[in-house]
This record gives sequence, C-alpha cells and structure tokens, in this order.
Amino acid sequence: MIAVSASDAQIRTSELVKIQSMINHLPVFSDYEDARLQTVSQLVFDLFEEEDGLDALFGLIREALPERMFETAYALACDVA
Repeated sequence: MIAVSASDAQIRTSELVKIQSMINHLPVFSDYEDARLQTVSQLVFDLFEEEDGLDALFGLIREALPERMFETAYALACDVA
C-alpha cells in the first residue's frame, strides 16, 4: 500500500489516513504493530531510490506475503490508489 501511495513521488495525507485505518480495523492486520508502518515506509522510500529498487521490492513482497493473500494485497493497494 505504501508503494502504491509513493509511486507518484508524493504521499498524500488522505492516503496515509486510509492505510492507517485499514491497519487499525481489518482482521488481516490484527497482529501488525503500528511502529512497523514507519519502518516499512522507509524501506519502500529507500528502494525507490535504487535503480533496481522496484524489482527488489517485489521480491521482498513475494517472500513475505503468502500466496493466499495476493488478491487481498492487490485489493487493498487499489483502495489506496
């Protein structure tokens, strides 16, 4: 979701509010620590600065996200966009 929000080189407050709301209310994020959002955001920003950063980001997502959650992740990213 952060990557989608940052893809146009700026993150709008409304996008951050939407992401935070999803994290706070959706069961899929029940074990998600709020402090992790800052860490993940910084990682995404750092990767966007690298030449192959997008490929690296997709690799990290594939490693961390179970296949059964692919469609959920896509739908949530679309909600942010």
